[in-house]
Amino acid sequence: MKKEAGVYRSWKMKKDVEVNKLLQNDRKRQFEIQKLQRAQEKQQAILKRKSEETLLEQELEVKVRVQEAKYHLKNLVEDRKTLSLELRRLKNSDPPTKKRITTDGDGSPKEVNISIIKLTDEINDRNVQIATLQSEIQVAENDKFKGCVETIRSINDSKVLLNFLIEKSIKERIDHNNDKSTVKDLKNNYVEAIKEKDSSEMKVKSLQNQHESSLVDLQQKYESKTSFVPDTLDVLDNDPDYHPDSSMEFDTPYMKVT
Repeated sequence: MKKEAGVYRSWKMKKDVEVNKLLQNDRKRQFEIQKLQRAQEKQQAILKRKSEETLLEQELEVKVRVQEAKYHLKNLVEDRKTLSLELRRLKNSDPPTKKRITTDGDGSPKEVNISIIKLTDEINDRNVQIATLQSEIQVAENDKFKGCVETIRSINDSKVLLNFLIEKSIKERIDHNNDKSTVKDLKNNYVEAIKEKDSSEMKVKSLQNQHESSLVDLQQKYESKTSFVPDTLDVLDNDPDYHPDSSMEFDTPYMKVT
């Protein structure tokens, strides 16, 4: 009995060691499984956030493009209206017998007809552009794509989208401020260039005035010098006591007469 009890204890201890080893290995496997599950959940959360951010980016881009298209559509409609009024005025006007402001030539019927053809072509181009924009806007607004906001199911989802919008807004604000700074620098450079241009023009004008003044002074001096000799000769000719002698020389401030 003692021998059997000893064998049983030895067997039991061996089995307990094996069981403990199996339990330890099982706990390790469970830990690894949980670790993999957490990593997978984290990766899925990252992929989900990236996907939502991409969808939100696309949705914002679509909405921005729709608003830009509406803005351009409004300008095209106004442009077409202006062209139509001008075309109607030309068609309803009397046959041109004098020059018109809208024609590039002499206001002849041929020139008016050319202007009418050009206006008609421009209006047709506007009609095509307007129809294209209207179609694109309609497709974008009638798109059945579900917006990212409608896919929010939890507070965590809303936090993720809110953080993305905040980061997006900050980036757009920074880009806007940089653009404003660039535009401001360009304006300042333009103002400085205008000032330099005006200063250069004033210097050129001043030099021109000085040059013209110098020319006037030289002209006056020249006229004064050239008129002195004839006046002197006239005085001598009219003097009865004056007897010219061919060997006689007299000096003037400007020339010698022999």
